[in-house]
Amino acid sequence: MSIHREQVRKAFNDHKELLAFLGCMVVGISFTAAAWNVSSAAHRWNRCAVLWQSEPTDQALTYAIQRCGG
Repeated sequence: MSIHREQVRKAFNDHKELLAFLGCMVVGISFTAAAWNVSSAAHRWNRCAVLWQSEPTDQALTYAIQRCGG
């Protein structure tokens, strides 16, 4: 038993609002996750910059690089 093109088209047309909603949700979640990652990285690097500025020595720089994944 094969699925005909008309059956697929009808199924899509019957559920296109749901599919559009789910697509928007996936895109929204993806953008939210990307923004969260950028924000977390920026916060981490800001913390490392503060650490480096508070004690600008070679040892502190090495520690900041190791701690912050630089």
